Amino acid sequence: MKDELTEKDSLEVIQNMISMAKGSVVSNQFYFIMWGWALILINLFDYVSTTYFEFPYAKMAWGLCFPLGIYTGVHASLMAKKRHFKTHLDDLFLYMWMGFFIIVIIIVGAGAKVNFYINPLIVLITSLPTLVTGLVVKFKPLIVGASTFWIFAAIAFNLPHEYHSLVGAVALFCGYLVPGYLLKRKIKHESV
Repeated sequence: MKDELTEKDSLEVIQNMISMAKGSVVSNQFYFIMWGWALILINLFDYVSTTYFEFPYAKMAWGLCFPLGIYTGVHASLMAKKRHFKTHLDDLFLYMWMGFFIIVIIIVGAGAKVNFYINPLIVLITSLPTLVTGLVVKFKPLIVGASTFWIFAAIAFNLPHEYHSLVGAVALFCGYLVPGYLLKRKIKHESV
């Protein structure tokens, strides 16, 4: 006798997979908070050191993103090993965010060709993986956060270069930190 899934059973399996994927994204609020704070601080350092102190090496602070990216990869790998399940949505998020980071590396590598006017472009492309993550897990603060990246990218494209880092910091506050802390709060409330 074959075990066949009924329509109801199939829907339940799909709902369980989505719930597991939501759980893994919600538990990854750590990355939104960590990257949010790190990039806000780098943006603010860049803005203050170039605007007020004319520090010629301010852009070197962006190099901190590389060890942070390595840490993120190692941390994500260790966390994945601790989980006892993996869904297709986990793979989707992994590949989407990896693709995003590859695009950012290419833009940064080409930065000299555009006089390093790349901050608005990076803010703009940051909206896509943030939006997809928010839509898939149905978490409105991430969707709104992605929308704020669009708004702040449009603002930055219309401002002089010296304000790009300041606008980037505000965009990251709205697009990463606020949703990240709301995810963290959601975890606390769900675990109580």
